[in-house]
Amino acid sequence: MAGTQLGNSLGIFFALLIMIFGTYISVRARQLYLRGKWISIDTSIIDCDVPPPASETTIVITVRFQLNGEFHVRKLNTGSNDAMTYSRGNAVSLLVNPNNPKKCLLDTDYTGPVEKIAIWLVEKIQDFQQSGRFL
Repeated sequence: MAGTQLGNSLGIFFALLIMIFGTYISVRARQLYLRGKWISIDTSIIDCDVPPPASETTIVITVRFQLNGEFHVRKLNTGSNDAMTYSRGNAVSLLVNPNNPKKCLLDTDYTGPVEKIAIWLVEKIQDFQQSGRFL
């Protein structure tokens, strides 16, 4: 009986681990996909809302960028509590939809092993798109 409970617990643990990993990969793959379609813009943080140290809330930054001769100001959730990386005046890279500059996101580094899987996934999606078999 105890072995069955342990097996069930391990099964649930691995299912949750796979779900979390899959979600992370899909988010990174989306960013990589947009990297090929949207415009990359380097800018700096003009303001940031840093939550209190014990808070689970992440830092929200305000950026200002220029696209097609127009200036745009956007607030973006960083998904991080790293005040050293996301503080006023620090440089950030954005991915901006050239057709709708209201849609933008932080362009983050893609160097880890998980990112390599995301890159592979994006390449496969692009191969399917070019072949006409997908989307």
